Amino acid sequence: MDSIRKNIIFNTIYSIICLLSPLIMSVYVTRVLFPELIGQVEYARNFSSYFLTLAMLGLPSYGIKEISKKRHQPDELKTTFSELLIINFITTFISFVLYTLIHLIIKTDIENGLYFIFGLSIFLNIFNIDWFYKGMEDYPFIITRSIIVQFISFILLFLFVKQTSDYLAYATISVFSTSINHVLNIYHSRKYINFCIKGLKIKKHISILLTLAISIFFSNIYHKIDITMLGKLGTNESVAFYTYAQKIIAAVTAICTMPSMALYPRLSYYYLYDQKKFYKLLNSGLNMIIFLSFPLSVGLFLLAPEGIALFFGNTFLPAAKTIRILSPLVLIM
Repeated sequence: MDSIRKNIIFNTIYSIICLLSPLIMSVYVTRVLFPELIGQVEYARNFSSYFLTLAMLGLPSYGIKEISKKRHQPDELKTTFSELLIINFITTFISFVLYTLIHLIIKTDIENGLYFIFGLSIFLNIFNIDWFYKGMEDYPFIITRSIIVQFISFILLFLFVKQTSDYLAYATISVFSTSINHVLNIYHSRKYINFCIKGLKIKKHISILLTLAISIFFSNIYHKIDITMLGKLGTNESVAFYTYAQKIIAAVTAICTMPSMALYPRLSYYYLYDQKKFYKLLNSGLNMIIFLSFPLSVGLFLLAPEGIALFFGNTFLPAAKTIRILSPLVLIM
């Protein structure tokens, strides 16, 4: 159980880094850029997220499960890793081509610069193997990498985002802070494992991944379509207010789900080899989630205006009402 506690601690640190970094960036950006410009950036990010979800094809969850099962079997681990990496390359390439064609043929109301910047985040998903490190439970590397990258991102933000015309720089830095992690993952993975092309059985993963991907994709549409509709029917300011309200909700929800993310690799392992420990660990995880979600949901409702003013400034106070309406989602989800 000591290793499980360490994983929870490491995953909690990692999740806090992932949560605080965008919030800290937002705290600074909302005081430099107008809500209209932030709305443009967030609308473009939202549109690209559909294709990014398609590119991932459910690998962030499926990959963790498969790697965690094979981590003590070097040959099978190498084969599974190579199979999933090839699948990720194919789906990312297809998604990137679709994203590009839609802009060239159908046209969108997204600025060319923003379209290109967030298209880069889709392309660089080719190197996204976070599922490998989480399956191997190598949280020290994940945390160290994230801290370094986020520190560099903050420096770049303060250096290059100083006035309203710097919204493209802000979009570029936000993409950099995520995508550079993927490149570092691939480089560091050579110390763990080698890529192979012999004896691969890619087809065995396809049916499961497609089922998982369809579920995740439609879930993503459900969570993202509101921003798309706001961008089409409303104003850029309304997109900014709503998006930042959602960021607060997502951050608090992520805090509640930290235990489950840390326990997922070990649960996958216990499910195969020790059912008694599996159910005991599952029960502990559920108790932790319930313990966190109720008070945080109530706190969000009560302190929404103060929280918005503190993080994003008085300009974004209209988002407080949205947070109050959405606050029950923390408990529900």
